[in-house]
Amino acid sequence: YKRFVRQATDMQAALRCLITGNKKNDSRKIEWSVEANEAFENCKKALAEATLLYYPDPTRPLGLFVDASNTAAGAVLQQFSNGIWQPLGFYSEKFTSGQRN
Repeated sequence: YKRFVRQATDMQAALRCLITGNKKNDSRKIEWSVEANEAFENCKKALAEATLLYYPDPTRPLGLFVDASNTAAGAVLQQFSNGIWQPLGFYSEKFTSGQRN
């Protein structure tokens, strides 16, 4: 559902840290923290309030808006219609350690 939620990767970072590495054979319990709980609640709220995405109209101008930090990148594809930019989809991705170097 990342394409419906703006800045989903940043919002999910505390949760993603809980499942990094090889979890298939890992029997350790996940240590749930206040930070993880806050991230989980924020994700639930963001999904419940997810932005309505529009269908592309080939007659309308498109815009790709991008942003990046040292840890992640994000983008939104929009079309200009009725005097406003309407979102067609969101993208966000956390950089791997190799991409951060």
